[in-house]
Amino acid sequence: MNHSENQARLELEELFRNQGITDRGIDNVVATPDLPEEYGFIFRNAGYQDRMNHENLALFTQLCKKNQLSSNQNRPLLLKNPWDFPNFLYVKKAWPEAKFILGDSVRNPTRAW
Repeated sequence: MNHSENQARLELEELFRNQGITDRGIDNVVATPDLPEEYGFIFRNAGYQDRMNHENLALFTQLCKKNQLSSNQNRPLLLKNPWDFPNFLYVKKAWPEAKFILGDSVRNPTRAW
């Protein structure tokens, strides 16, 4: 909205350098400002449980709104968080319009609804 995306990206790159962050810490995927992040990590870094619940629902809503603002708003938002797999009934209650892809990966789903 205020056209500060490039400046924020540069500041995040500098923060990564200053803190010695080179990868995600769980694998060798390089950490960059453009790396998609599982929202469970964002919850954990903010001091919440890593799966969606009533305590972090406001943060989740804020993340979704920010994501939609910085992307194609005509496309659905696809979110991935393996910790919410057994929690999908709560997610469906919190977001009744949500659709789910359950399977071993997005490329090879076993069931979608």
